[in-house]
Amino acid sequence: MKPELGHTLPARREVAPRLDGASWKLGRLEVVGAGDDPIARCIAGEMGDQPRPTGTEHGRLSIRFVKPERTVNEVRVGPSQNRAYFISPDRIRVEDPMLSVTFNLAFDKVTLASKAGEWPHRTDSLLTRLREESYQPALVRAGKQFLYDSFNQLVQLRQLSMGQTWIHSSAVTKGERTVALMAWGGTGKTSTMLQLVRHDGWRFLADDLTVIDESGHVYRAPHRLQMSALNVEGDACLRKRVLAGRGPLDRFQWYERKWRRGAGRVRRRMHASELFGGDAIADEGQLTDAFFLRRVNRPSFNSRDISPEHAAALSSQVLHAELDPLCEMQTAIFSSAVPVELPGLQTIHNEAERILTSAFSSLRARCRLIDVPFGAGPSDLGSYFSRILED
Repeated sequence: MKPELGHTLPARREVAPRLDGASWKLGRLEVVGAGDDPIARCIAGEMGDQPRPTGTEHGRLSIRFVKPERTVNEVRVGPSQNRAYFISPDRIRVEDPMLSVTFNLAFDKVTLASKAGEWPHRTDSLLTRLREESYQPALVRAGKQFLYDSFNQLVQLRQLSMGQTWIHSSAVTKGERTVALMAWGGTGKTSTMLQLVRHDGWRFLADDLTVIDESGHVYRAPHRLQMSALNVEGDACLRKRVLAGRGPLDRFQWYERKWRRGAGRVRRRMHASELFGGDAIADEGQLTDAFFLRRVNRPSFNSRDISPEHAAALSSQVLHAELDPLCEMQTAIFSSAVPVELPGLQTIHNEAERILTSAFSSLRARCRLIDVPFGAGPSDLGSYFSRILED
């Protein structure tokens, strides 16, 4: 039976509470914020309703906004005019048109300097928003860019020593079962998660990137869901929730871009609490099922059991691609001739794979490789996974 999307969901918000003094729990890692700035508030908004620390965390990552300052003893590298790296022996600074991000080599302190006053007016023009697939203002785009181009990578560098890693998956939990739906982008993990939460009573844990530790414990992650028109096709109730509270131009851009670019090329980003309501969200769960999805040119679904080692190898390879700026960062360091000790990409990859192998082996979690037909849509994915999760 399809649950109704309630009328008491939180109001949509684009700018959230202050970063200064805020703290969040990311599995074994505590993330704390300090300082204030328009972009800082948007970063706090990106963290959304992430659980607060419990005192059981193993370490901390500090994010602090400061005023721009002149630095010395740095070497600038990077061919791009929009993203430059400044390397020194004890820190790395990454600069783009909106933010300057500096982190130490212990990966526990990040300082950010906003460049909002330097942006050209066109950066936040209405025309720019209409062209952007998510119709977001510049400040919100800056918060998202920090999350995806810096925060995810720094968290990974910090948390590996704590025995936890990102995993590129959606994750849901129900009773004593917790499921990770692993796949590369566009394979169907988000569509499957939506069907399970909306129709089968599962509770949301994460989408896109999930936190998992070596014992197989899965934790809530802060990333907003990126809901495309493709995700809501055939589900008027879900589409209504995605578009609720949006203005005429916002809605116009949704339908116009869908018509002109296709259903997969227009998105709206929103927190799970906005989409499902708080009762359909969980904070953590113990992994029982790890499914790796791949698209195949066959008419029907197929599945087979695989070893934890095989599942970890597949998943860590996808994760390597999702954390791509790490490769660019390494290239910048090697191009600077500055003596910087940073874990190599293969070391990062191997450690993530080791943690995932341990996680998938815990409590004999079931690992399966799922072949998804190219033509399978959201309802097909939902029906198939509903059946196999009844086993």
